[in-house]
Amino acid sequence: MTRNESFSRALDGGNSHLVVRLQLNVARLARNLERSLRSFEMTKRVVEQARACGDPSTLTSALLELATAAVYANRFDDAEAALSEAEANPQLTAPQRSTILQCRAAWDNRNGNPALAAPRYEALVKANRALGNTSRELTGMLNLGETLHRLGKTRQAIAFVREALPRYRANRNRGTLATVLSNLAGYLLKADEAAESCAIAREAIPIAASADLELMVAILIEHLALALALHADLSRAAILEGFAENAMRNVGFQREFTESTTYERLLLLLTEKLAPDDFTRLLADGAALSPEAAIALALELASSEPQGA
Repeated sequence: MTRNESFSRALDGGNSHLVVRLQLNVARLARNLERSLRSFEMTKRVVEQARACGDPSTLTSALLELATAAVYANRFDDAEAALSEAEANPQLTAPQRSTILQCRAAWDNRNGNPALAAPRYEALVKANRALGNTSRELTGMLNLGETLHRLGKTRQAIAFVREALPRYRANRNRGTLATVLSNLAGYLLKADEAAESCAIAREAIPIAASADLELMVAILIEHLALALALHADLSRAAILEGFAENAMRNVGFQREFTESTTYERLLLLLTEKLAPDDFTRLLADGAALSPEAAIALALELASSEPQGA
């Protein structure tokens, strides 16, 4: 029996609400794994199944997941249509209203309007704190820090994240902690605090690796590469960048603001300071590294004094 046949049998047996929610979780997982377009297409199909359920709450949950997937797939017209339909439900719950706020804030950021996103994220943090939803409160805080950085308020973002770090560590969600540490490493680089950025990367890389977050490991290694390049350790920076670039390309990752800021600065340093043939060779050396070898090299370099400092 195929998976689709299993789902169909479950639907025939009257378990349609359960099947919809299971499929929404699968689509959400795809989105979390940076498969935004795939998640969007999956969720569109689930929405139609949710309509057949005849339950407004189930349909609203599916519409909100579709809107979120659409935002991250840059399908803003689809996101607006899904949000508008969801908002028409007169029985929206407080968590669903929070999801709408989160979706619109993410939409503002991706549309280049961080000034609109910031107050939405502030409201989101307060709303989830009132609901007692610590996980979503911390996610809102993470996004607020990122938005402050996008607005050029990098020092404020650094202070905000530093103050919040004990809560992220206490929450024991390795994925969220790795993400917020990675963002902080990027903010510190922008503020020319490369030594502290190295220390943050040294803490975060094992956390990301232990959670099997290969993409996050690559992002952290790229931040570390810039820290090394800023201390004139260009050859080893290029090797790490070769690994990071290859890993990101393999999953089709499109760098967001903080990652792009690091990458563009790193690329400028490496292309200005290294001979083209050397640069190409070092990138290839890094791309050939296994994840285990790259992590070992990154941790060794993050724990030692950068050459050329």
